[in-house]
Amino acid sequence: MTTQIADKLTRSGYKWTPEELEYVSTHYGLVSDKTIARNLNRSVYGVEWAARKRLKLRLKDNLYTATELARTLGIADYNTVILVFRPGVIL
Repeated sequence: MTTQIADKLTRSGYKWTPEELEYVSTHYGLVSDKTIARNLNRSVYGVEWAARKRLKLRLKDNLYTATELARTLGIADYNTVILVFRPGVIL
């Protein structure tokens, strides 16, 4: 084993790079943990651990509330957002 690889190993496997953590931070909650794991060549458990323990993320952290989305889109009433995004309205 080379020194570079040995430096990267930890007790549980490879250390998370800043780029990998950024990818998890950007995609967590928007795509499945399985997809993130496949794209990073990590286990699903590893992705969950990195998101929750390292980055302190929750599944709903990357989501907007109806009020936030209405404000962002310039819609006066958040109920309009709820009606538009109801299942079956937008494909």
